[in-house]
Amino acid sequence: MTNNWIREFSRLNSPARSLLFSGALNSLGIGLTLPVGIIFSTQVIGVGLALATSTVAMISAGAILGHPIVGWISDRKSPAAGGILALALSVTGSAGFATARSFTDVVVWSVVSGLGLGATTAWFAMLALHSTEQQRSFVFGANQLGINVGVGLGLAASSLLISSASEVTYRSLYGIKAAGYVVVILVLIRIIRCDGSKPEEKSSPYAKIKSDVCPEPDPSGAALDTGTKSGRRLARFGLLTCCIFLVYTFGYVQIESGVVAAIIDSPHLPPWVIAFLMLANTAAVILLNLAVLPLLARKDRTIIAGLVPLVWAVAWVVLGVLMSASGQPAITILTASGAVVFALGEVMYAASIPALTTDIVPPRLRGRAFAAQNVAVSLAFVAGPVMAGPLVETIGASSTLWTLAAFLLVPFAGFAVLAARTKLEPLTTESEQPTLTEGTRK
Repeated sequence: MTNNWIREFSRLNSPARSLLFSGALNSLGIGLTLPVGIIFSTQVIGVGLALATSTVAMISAGAILGHPIVGWISDRKSPAAGGILALALSVTGSAGFATARSFTDVVVWSVVSGLGLGATTAWFAMLALHSTEQQRSFVFGANQLGINVGVGLGLAASSLLISSASEVTYRSLYGIKAAGYVVVILVLIRIIRCDGSKPEEKSSPYAKIKSDVCPEPDPSGAALDTGTKSGRRLARFGLLTCCIFLVYTFGYVQIESGVVAAIIDSPHLPPWVIAFLMLANTAAVILLNLAVLPLLARKDRTIIAGLVPLVWAVAWVVLGVLMSASGQPAITILTASGAVVFALGEVMYAASIPALTTDIVPPRLRGRAFAAQNVAVSLAFVAGPVMAGPLVETIGASSTLWTLAAFLLVPFAGFAVLAARTKLEPLTTESEQPTLTEGTRK
């Protein structure tokens, strides 16, 4: 099962492999503190639950500001420079939590940590820069695998550590997280020798990569990005970003909001269903990534992206049936089935949509493009939970999930339009396809 995955991974160049390992390490730190934030604010700082939960919104607000800033720096300077800035903010935010003494401190460091989440934007731009067009579906999918493994291991370690928690334990976890970010910064400083911090220097390694990734317009005009073509790129990018917002709002976000609310609203379902759903989903993402990612990476990413909302709609239908199920065998089977189907959609998303963005957006604008999409995702994390609670209260658990499944037909239609336009009017020519020369491999 893993042979094809390992073979594809071994074909990546050294910077790409370093980025994937570093991303997993970064996620390990995130997993360590994921269950700690609200507990830290209530038990260590001593504020009420309402104030403690508001820090989540502050982190989101920081992220909405951080992504555009880091995206602009990634395009103007280099993706590594944008990543180092964002990670430096993450180090500062985590260290700030480790030493926080008041709720004001927590607020400040929540916003700073949110700004640091802009590293995701730079990360995607770096992964695109250090991979070929043919490798990108695999690279972005492998990045998702590293995130899930890292967060999962971090959560497991954190659960063991906080079982007998003390103030020192909470602060130490944030300190460990800050140290992890420092290690990732050191990795990026090494990678910057390839990524380059001064694109204008023609002799730099970055200039060599950029000359391959962003070829000069060919004198015949074949590769010239005309105003008409730029308009088509912008229209397709806008449609893709809208689809991302909708598929997150009605899909991805709801696994932690709408589905959880629906399970809580179904008193006949035992409390372990939520934990089992999350555990089964994480395990399925890892196993499916290893099993099907190399296959998905060879398929038409526009088609794969369009199937994501349908797969998630099927997951909601299955979990909608779960809300009225009785008996432990039926509940277990339906929960596991919904988790696995949803995980398949996650793997398909990671293997298609970020790479599809690089197909549409020219290299000089990818930092800002990924920033815009990450802002759309952040907004979906606000809109999705706000919608889910009232729906469950108004129409009930099963009907809520089936309604969400119906709403996912909207982004499906959007992806269908995008696929049709791409087939009729391809944006790229062979000379425009991003490639890395063998000389960049180490």
